[in-house]
Amino acid sequence: MLDGMWPHFWHLVAMSGSAACNDIGTKPFGVIFFACIFIVTQIVLLCWRGWAAMRLHWVGTVALDVGVLALGFVSLWGWNIVKTVYDDHQYLVGKVSEVRSQTQQSLSGSTNALNKTILSLQHDKSALAAEIEKRKHSMMVSDPAFQNTLHLLQLSQRYKDSRRGQICVTYITAPPQTYQFAFAIQQIIGAGPCAMFGPSEFDLHSETDAEKLAMQDAQSDFIICHVSEGDMVGESFCGDLANELPVKVSYRPLPTPAKLYHLDRGAGSEKIVWLQFGTNAQWKSQLYGRKN
Repeated sequence: MLDGMWPHFWHLVAMSGSAACNDIGTKPFGVIFFACIFIVTQIVLLCWRGWAAMRLHWVGTVALDVGVLALGFVSLWGWNIVKTVYDDHQYLVGKVSEVRSQTQQSLSGSTNALNKTILSLQHDKSALAAEIEKRKHSMMVSDPAFQNTLHLLQLSQRYKDSRRGQICVTYITAPPQTYQFAFAIQQIIGAGPCAMFGPSEFDLHSETDAEKLAMQDAQSDFIICHVSEGDMVGESFCGDLANELPVKVSYRPLPTPAKLYHLDRGAGSEKIVWLQFGTNAQWKSQLYGRKN
C-alpha cells in the first residue's frame, strides 16, 4: 500500500513546488537559474578576494539572506502543499457528488424502465391467462388441435362407412407415457359400428399381460397399425391415420382376442385394427413443429 502511495506523494510535492514558484512570479527553472548565479558569484568572489573574504561575506550577509529566502520559500511551499491537498479534496468531493448524481439518475431511469417492463409483463400475463381460459373451453379454428381432430373425425367416419356393416374392432394399447393421448384418440374415433376397446392402464415393469401386450415390439415414436392381411379397408384406414399420426403398418395379428374383449355377436369373424402406441407417439404436427 505504501509503495503505491509514494508516486502520489512525490507528485504532490512537485505540484506544490511549481505552485510556489508561480506565487513568486517565476518558474522552477528561474529558481534553479538564480541558484546557479549565486554559486557562480561565490566562486568569482573566492577567486577575486580569496577564502577569507568570501568566508567573511558568508558570515555577515549571505547566510542570513539565504536563510531568510529559504525559510520564506519553504513556508510558501508548505502552504501550497496544504492548498493543493485541499483543492484535490474539493475536486474529489465534486467528482463523488457528480458520480452519485449520475448514478441516481441512472438508477431512476432503470427503475422507470423496470416498472414499465413489469407493467408490460403483467398485461401480457393477463392476456395469456384470458387466452388460456378461452382455449380450455373451445378450440380455435386456426389451432392444429382443431385441424387434427376434424381430420381424424372425417377419416373415422369414412372408415366406418367403408366397413358397410361388417363386424369390426378397434383395439388400442398404450404405455403410461402416452395413455392420455391414446385415450383421446379413442374418444375421437370411437363412435360408430366398430367396437372400441382399450387402452388399459398399467404400471411399467409390472409384468402384467396388459404391459406385455402394449410393449412387445412397440416403437417409441410411432403408432403401429396392425391389420389382417387382405383387409384392404383396414389398410386404407391405417393409411388415412398416417396423414395425421406417425403410423407404421403391420400384419401381426392381435394375440388371443377372445381373452382381451367380448363381442355380443360375430366373435371370431370380426375385422380387427390394433393401434399400438409407442412411448413417444404424438401428432405429426406437434412432432414437426418441435423439430422446426
